[in-house]
Amino acid sequence: MSPKKSKGKFELSVEDDGRASDHVVKSGMGLLGMRERVASLGGRLGFEAGRERGATLLVVIPLAHTKSSRRARWSARHD
Repeated sequence: MSPKKSKGKFELSVEDDGRASDHVVKSGMGLLGMRERVASLGGRLGFEAGRERGATLLVVIPLAHTKSSRRARWSARHD
């Protein structure tokens, strides 16, 4: 896992060197749920997997959007 902050964005890369099967990668709602949560913060999620090379998940979220979103949610609850 490699988190980093640079140029107004937060990036998180998670890598697994294990072997993935096509069935595991294509089934379930986990990636869809993660993609929706990242998108709600104005970010994007990328995922690559292969049988011989493991999997890589990359999340990129703009920091300015994150701060304004938190402020907007707080204001909506306290108005």
